[in-house]
Amino acid sequence: MIFGCGYVGSALAEVALAGGARVTALTRNPEKAAALRARGVATIEADLASEAWHDRLAGGADFVANTVSAAAPTPEGYRASYVDGLRSILAWAGRTRVGTLVYTSSTGVYPQGGERAWTRRRRPRARLRPAACWSKPRTCCGRRRPRSCGGGSSCAAPASTVRAGTTC
Repeated sequence: MIFGCGYVGSALAEVALAGGARVTALTRNPEKAAALRARGVATIEADLASEAWHDRLAGGADFVANTVSAAAPTPEGYRASYVDGLRSILAWAGRTRVGTLVYTSSTGVYPQGGERAWTRRRRPRARLRPAACWSKPRTCCGRRRPRSCGGGSSCAAPASTVRAGTTC
């Protein structure tokens, strides 16, 4: 299941189809939905932030990717996609069977407009976490993270441990 089929979601759908997977996608864009259907993707046209689409995906999914972009380049558009949309996904996931849930953040944080724009980092690069932190069972979502993993607030957790209203 792919939520949002812009640049990242469409590429993911292509790779999944090429690998023989059955792919279902939710998009708010009618033209994108038609193009996905033409490629063999089961497509749902809906507003992710609403719960109207939940019953159309009653069987759950082994793999879920949230690759949405902002509904509009405004604070309201970002909230609709990234807050309300994710809240809707988590509510759906809480009522059905979901295996792995992957969230991707926006690729639109740098200036847009067709020409390349150079940006300078104002903060030093973050240290990478030791590889062992990604291969051991996760300790987050209400449980203390190991100090060796940075003890930060972000984590990778099974979707079954993340529910609407919780924060990792």
